[in-house]
Amino acid sequence: NGLKSLIVNCPNIEYLDLDDCWNITGKYFHLLSPNLKRLNCQETTVIPDIIVQQLIKGPAKHSLTTFMTGLSVGGDISRKSQDMFDVLMQVCENFYNLQHFCWDYRVRVEHSSIQIGQLSNLITLDLRTDSASLTDVALMRIMRYCPRIKRLAIEMYNEKSEFMGVTDESLKDLHLHRLPEVHDHEHFNKFFVFFKMFKK
Repeated sequence: NGLKSLIVNCPNIEYLDLDDCWNITGKYFHLLSPNLKRLNCQETTVIPDIIVQQLIKGPAKHSLTTFMTGLSVGGDISRKSQDMFDVLMQVCENFYNLQHFCWDYRVRVEHSSIQIGQLSNLITLDLRTDSASLTDVALMRIMRYCPRIKRLAIEMYNEKSEFMGVTDESLKDLHLHRLPEVHDHEHFNKFFVFFKMFKK
């Protein structure tokens, strides 16, 4: 297994980018270095809950500051959306020093049910989805549980998506600023909407 060989030969690895790696398994993530700071597993054949469960067993959960994961192409797209939230909650409960978290999930879920947990050190949070159900309640919950957050980004895969439940008044109350919409025609016309908080 390539991942196992990498871990054995690079015992002090700090940055690991497995994006677009299709032939790895989830068996060896618990062996990753206690010095690991950044892990990108967005497009792999390993579903995110297995990656998280393995990381929790090893020392990297204490050192990891940047974690990027998603619903892998090799995963079952029909799995219940609650499974995806379970992944998020496991991250929140176990990665104490996480500062930058990117979660890419391409299933329709109810954002108002998101519970971020106690990520007191989180500075940036990127949620990438094709759902348009983000609400004021979800935003307030994120702000409450992530007191240090400075940037919240929501990227929409559906070009026609809008945040139906978010009002301009709520953005003002939460010290959030909605940046202009950006269309990326080089990446399947993805639709990006960004929020940035200017609170110190």
